[in-house]
Amino acid sequence: MCNYEILCVCAVKNALLDIPNTCSKLIPGNAKNHKAIPFLLTLTAGLLLAMVLPAQGAAPGEYPLAAPPTVPDASDAGGMLPTNTRTYTWFLYLPLISKPEPACPPIPGAGYATMLILDWQPHQVPVELNPNINLGAPGYTPTTAYLGLIDMGGDTDPNAPQLDGLFSTPRGPVFTAAYQVYDWDWENRRPTQPIPQPPVTLIDLAATPGETIHVPDSGYEIRPGYEVLVLYAEEQRITLHYTDQDTSAWGYTIHLEDICVDPNLLALYQTLHQEGRHELPMLRSGQAFAYARANRVGVAVRDTGALMDPRVRKDWWKNY
Repeated sequence: MCNYEILCVCAVKNALLDIPNTCSKLIPGNAKNHKAIPFLLTLTAGLLLAMVLPAQGAAPGEYPLAAPPTVPDASDAGGMLPTNTRTYTWFLYLPLISKPEPACPPIPGAGYATMLILDWQPHQVPVELNPNINLGAPGYTPTTAYLGLIDMGGDTDPNAPQLDGLFSTPRGPVFTAAYQVYDWDWENRRPTQPIPQPPVTLIDLAATPGETIHVPDSGYEIRPGYEVLVLYAEEQRITLHYTDQDTSAWGYTIHLEDICVDPNLLALYQTLHQEGRHELPMLRSGQAFAYARANRVGVAVRDTGALMDPRVRKDWWKNY
């Protein structure tokens, strides 16, 4: 039989020493025409050469090993060793293994309670695909609109949540961009055209990167001392609801975009969601639960499921 081990060693030796191929004489006569032999020789030599080729320098993550013995630079013609030798250095490449860091640090000292959903019903549409719960499902598009408070007539709820409470120290709004949320095709579960009325359904509020984001105060409670349920949460968005029902069809709902949700709150929500949403996290008025990721925070407001204009003074910014 053909001694493939000797052939492989021979092929690598020739490649290292730049010696013309002399390995064919090791192939028995009945195997010289075997189609697999050239392929095996080339593959084996290539793999071994990749392990011993010299490296120019060790980059981060490369750890030099002890150098192997020097290898002659030319054939040992006449049995005499050449005076010039070539030294090769081997490097061991180790995979980088690291634990991914959370998107943002936990809120110092924060704790999160949960509430049992008394009138529990399973969702007919997964919440990830429900545009009334996850604003990321329909998405939104920029629009040109007046970036300031607007005055409108009509009834006013004295207990509506006030958006100045999103920040640790309540302040008047500085709007930096306006958007229209897309309408939704429920049958095909996909967005359609931007909702035309009201003309603005999502607004960017100016923020300082890293400042904490808080629960806006309202005149409603879902439990003593608690005002909102967390209906939905991702690393960069959250949906807060001002009733004790797992739906946005009743009461007020606030969507917050482009924030950094406390990873402890996010983990709690994900666990309860996976367990069937029989319980959900609840938050107190003014409680911090996220950070501003950049110089803006996106805000949208619903009243009994319908998106409202977040610029309206009489509803969401009464003190300004």
